[in-house]
Amino acid sequence: FKHHGSVGVHGFHMALDPVSLDPLLVQSADASYFLNNVMRGLYSYSSESGLTLEDAKSCRRVSSLKIACELRPDAKWSNGSMIVAADYVRSFRRLIGPHSKSAAIDLLKNLKNALEIHGGAVAPVELGIRAVDASRLEFSFEKPDPDFLFKLASSVLVPTKSDVYPLKEKVQETIVNGPYKVKSWLPGRRVHLEPNHFYKRGQSLRPDVEILFVDDDETAYNLYEHGELTLLRRLPTSAIPKSKARNDFLQVPMARFDYYGFGPELRDQPALREALTYSANFSELKTIYDALGMPGCPSLPRHLMNEEPCISFDLARAKAAFAKVPSEIKSKRFKISFSNMGGDDIKRGAEWFQAQWKKNLGLTIDIESNEQGVYLAKLRSAPPAIFRKGIALDRPTCLAALETFATGGPENFVKFQNDAYDDVVKKLLLGPSEAARKKLCTDGIKILIGENRLIPLGRIHFTLLARPEFHGWSLNEMNQLDLANLRYGH
Repeated sequence: FKHHGSVGVHGFHMALDPVSLDPLLVQSADASYFLNNVMRGLYSYSSESGLTLEDAKSCRRVSSLKIACELRPDAKWSNGSMIVAADYVRSFRRLIGPHSKSAAIDLLKNLKNALEIHGGAVAPVELGIRAVDASRLEFSFEKPDPDFLFKLASSVLVPTKSDVYPLKEKVQETIVNGPYKVKSWLPGRRVHLEPNHFYKRGQSLRPDVEILFVDDDETAYNLYEHGELTLLRRLPTSAIPKSKARNDFLQVPMARFDYYGFGPELRDQPALREALTYSANFSELKTIYDALGMPGCPSLPRHLMNEEPCISFDLARAKAAFAKVPSEIKSKRFKISFSNMGGDDIKRGAEWFQAQWKKNLGLTIDIESNEQGVYLAKLRSAPPAIFRKGIALDRPTCLAALETFATGGPENFVKFQNDAYDDVVKKLLLGPSEAARKKLCTDGIKILIGENRLIPLGRIHFTLLARPEFHGWSLNEMNQLDLANLRYGH
């Protein structure tokens, strides 16, 4: 087995070449596969062991509105210098600044003055984070944020040594703090990583890593089969049945909330929404995708709920509801919209719903594929009548999913508005006991799907191929790849 002529080099692919190592410029979820291995924050997260201390020696809640953290004494940059609390203060102020478009804005929104700073009304120095001394940090909040420690495991909430990040051509000059540092970067083609020996956690003898930029899943699959990659992040659905018996076949559950939503155009058409919801035979879609989760059920991990509220195929109910739909609405040509970034699998799903609604209701619905940027702009300005949206949760909690659909939420594209639902979200924000969280989560999901404003798509599993010669790597349910414990050998 050879990888670019070198045995023992671990290789995977990403669809896009990141713009920079600068966390302020991170936009794609793909980028975390790269950045999570060259930069670390106060915590990391493992699906098996939960939150793990990284730069933090400890973090504790002083009160519902204050968290105190102490940095570990062996936390160092890749040049050997100490990581200090001021490095985090510098980074977080920069990430929340008025010109920032970083995903960190949402993660930090509950810190004192965060939204006012982002809006330009308050100076960044007023953000609710301060360096008590070189090794101690203190976070102050406007309102309780029970998920904040999980947020600190994000790939963007990392320290910065400087406000200036070198260009790709001089990327070797970038000082990092993760298990790897960049050895070379060939824009548009590949990046080569080598171990950062000042990172003192994980496996000390990590092999080198090479990341290829490949935007087509079939091409990546062929590269894996020819030994150019050692980890295939997304096995095409069509290849799953014939690959299940392989010793390199893996399926990893994700914490997501993927759904088909009904936009504002259908807000005043409850009978049509009900008919569309119950006229799809989800067991067929499960078979088509070779899925482990059942469409119609929430994508959330089961342990977050007391029970799993699901939508079931009920053609009699669907037809009874459809009979109440005005004739002028039945004859209207609606569209199913989706992003083309999801590839053929997403298109196949849209075509399946299109066929189900034609077969079971006699509705003719068109399909519309959009480039990702155009699609997101459309969702934000004028959500389509029917659309598919994938939500990758940034933390493994029910609150992360439910707050998406709270009244006025920026990602609430179905424009859901329900006082009882908003009350559930508010109670979850207070950080109740685990038993109370599970009940609130179940109640919230029941309210959400009860109004037929969306169809959840079931627990999502990412299907991978991974060479068994490489051990110790992990992929968590937030789709973060961790190579800190990577090792090579049979």
